[in-house]
Amino acid sequence: MAFQFNEVFESMMQSHNLSTVVILAHMNPDGDAAGSVMGLAHYIHDVYPQYKALPYLASTLDKGPMKLVADDTLFDPYTFPVAEQYGVIVCDTATKQRMIGYELYERAAFSIVIDHHASNEGYGDVNDIQISEACAENIFFSLDWNRWVNLDASVSAGKSLHPNAADYIYLGILHDTGGFARAKDTTMEAAHQLLQMGVVHKYMMKTMQNTTFDALQKQSLLFGMAKRTLDGRVAYLCIDRKQAEEYGIAYDDIHPISGFLRDCEDIEVGFTMYEEIPGTWRCSFRSDGVWINVNELLKPFGGGGHAVAAGLRKQTDDPGKLLEDVLQRIMVMTDTTISHHGRTGSGKSLSPRRFAVVFDMDGVILDTERIVIECWQDIAEKYRIPDIETACIASLGLTAEATIRTFGQIYGEDFPYEQYKAEMRELFFGKHYGEHLPLKPGAEDILKRLKEKGIPIALASSTREAVVRKELEDAGVLQYFDKLICGDMVMHSKPHPEIFLTACKELGVNPEDTYAVEDSFNGIRSAYSGGLRTIMVPDQVQPDEEIRALSTKVCQSLYEAADYLLQNL
Repeated sequence: MAFQFNEVFESMMQSHNLSTVVILAHMNPDGDAAGSVMGLAHYIHDVYPQYKALPYLASTLDKGPMKLVADDTLFDPYTFPVAEQYGVIVCDTATKQRMIGYELYERAAFSIVIDHHASNEGYGDVNDIQISEACAENIFFSLDWNRWVNLDASVSAGKSLHPNAADYIYLGILHDTGGFARAKDTTMEAAHQLLQMGVVHKYMMKTMQNTTFDALQKQSLLFGMAKRTLDGRVAYLCIDRKQAEEYGIAYDDIHPISGFLRDCEDIEVGFTMYEEIPGTWRCSFRSDGVWINVNELLKPFGGGGHAVAAGLRKQTDDPGKLLEDVLQRIMVMTDTTISHHGRTGSGKSLSPRRFAVVFDMDGVILDTERIVIECWQDIAEKYRIPDIETACIASLGLTAEATIRTFGQIYGEDFPYEQYKAEMRELFFGKHYGEHLPLKPGAEDILKRLKEKGIPIALASSTREAVVRKELEDAGVLQYFDKLICGDMVMHSKPHPEIFLTACKELGVNPEDTYAVEDSFNGIRSAYSGGLRTIMVPDQVQPDEEIRALSTKVCQSLYEAADYLLQNL
């Protein structure tokens, strides 16, 4: 079911008895961030006059969207919001670290996060994370536009203003799709409906036209300084502080260059590196998302974004080393070398690629999740707990602490989880005391076949290490695993990628050369956001559209997964 913003927003504001909502985005706002924040602010102002909306954007907003904001007669988004009690909506922001006004988020009574990045950590109280071309597109489909269109003029004058809610949402979609160059059917459907609501395309296109004669002269200079490498498929530009000051180059001058380079017919990836302040480099990467996914490219360096557009801010006194590491990772990810001893432009050789497989335990290796849910159903029947299957499935792949939070969110903070969990465990061990927990069909077969081929194998389970070792040993499969990474060995629970990234580090392999075999939604999200190749083997629930999109392969059994892995490793 699609996210219903109006229903969620009304519920959160009423349940917390609030009259104010703050709307935030990331610290380097572009058209999508500005369109999402300002579009929601105008929509709330029009549809909910009883509430005060306070949009907040960094003053570093891109020049094009800034033109539209300059026409706004209703909001000044560059003024830091002041309110004692409020909720917060965060748009187009994958991680809390990238958020502008983080202190506002921290003090908010509740948080709603709307985003389109696959790497989003789901840090809000309520999250709508749909992978799409633009966050503004997600917002468009979540709003009840009939309520906005049918507003009485005496209730809202905002709808008749320009820019209004529809204008801003159109702005976000227009900019993040490159003027609809990367538009999908749903994108064009949203644009069509917005035009019917009164958006004037010609008026909006002025935000895409930012070139001046001086800008063209600077771009000419910058293109002359760009370089090509990796058989001419990659073009890049590096500008240090000395060059920036000598030629009067600001980040706004260099930022579009990566896109221009990428759009060349003979270039696959374009990127720029700009020394913003001494020792801090701000980088912009663009690709077509086919030859290489730049979001995955930048994850090991602490950056990210989308498959076709990603960014990185890195502190380093050795930009040459950063450049070399990026180029080497491109070579590894794209197999551009003729042999494993191919060379980069500096003559450094790459190490041979090593592949690995990381398994989840419960529901993948051991047939435990089915039994646990059966026991919870017995508890639910005894205490008349409604819809226990939903809570169990939502908790698949989570640590004990995260599971407690999940049950609390569903049933309330006073839900006696520990009491019921103790009774559930008695039932669980009563059924299997003195017996080995059953293996999933094909579990030992896939482990044995991978071991015979010399493939490194790790386990990434949210269960505590002591329990993991005992259960795997009792089941007779502990010897197949080279490394065990368990829930009490990491800081963050799935869907955070830490557990899979730790497994890759322990095995000495790159995430992009590693397959993760999972059965839960949280597990697939965790592995995907870590840059691993994901194989979904459903146990208690079949993958939905989101999980299929995040899965490299969906297999209905471990036998099928074994065949697939041995054909691709």
